[in-house]
Amino acid sequence: MLLPPTNTEIEHIYSQLNRLHVRSIAITSANPGEGTTSLATAIAQRHLLAGNTVLVVDFNLFRPGLEDHGLLEHEEFFTPTLVTLTGESLAFNGIVAPRCKESVMALRRPEFLQKLITKWQEEYSLIIFDTSPLLRNNANNIPADVIASACDQTLMVIMAGVTTKAMVTEACEILQQAEANIGGCIINDLNNPCLRTEMLREADRLEPYSPKWQQKIKRWLFNNKFISLGI
Repeated sequence: MLLPPTNTEIEHIYSQLNRLHVRSIAITSANPGEGTTSLATAIAQRHLLAGNTVLVVDFNLFRPGLEDHGLLEHEEFFTPTLVTLTGESLAFNGIVAPRCKESVMALRRPEFLQKLITKWQEEYSLIIFDTSPLLRNNANNIPADVIASACDQTLMVIMAGVTTKAMVTEACEILQQAEANIGGCIINDLNNPCLRTEMLREADRLEPYSPKWQQKIKRWLFNNKFISLGI
């Protein structure tokens, strides 16, 4: 699911990254499906809207999100090319998830990854890494903590109502042991809608019976300051 690059939450995250002059960022999570790809894409779009260059690197081997359609020729792997987000028409410069074992093994060496980042920074003002889940590391993945330790900052996405406190604690400990710079945690409330959202959804049930009252109730909900506090 695509996140609007101009919504309040993305704007706040982007402002913080811009204020701290962050040029490389790792976006990770404790478990799969928590929204790392959506966040990475939204930040990339916001950076592009500001007139800057951005490179999105898909090192999430557990669930790759970028596809290379061969729209640009490139001589070797790790060379940026035009990619699209799986299932979407959005296209930008990126690196797709490596498939060969040799590439995965090379990326497990921090010094090799740091050289790649330095090379990419010659052309791009921001590099965003979409990583595998911290608690799902195995022989086939590129450890998220290795990527995080090579970046200026790391953001961890947490799925509200799904990710437990123990999972978050364990994931943070992994990042701390890798000496990664944790910039913050982003709570994905997809499964935890706020009060106003739920009330608006219930108001939509009135449409078949009384569209006039449905619109009145929805306007009242939008204008009610007390209910807005739950957003």
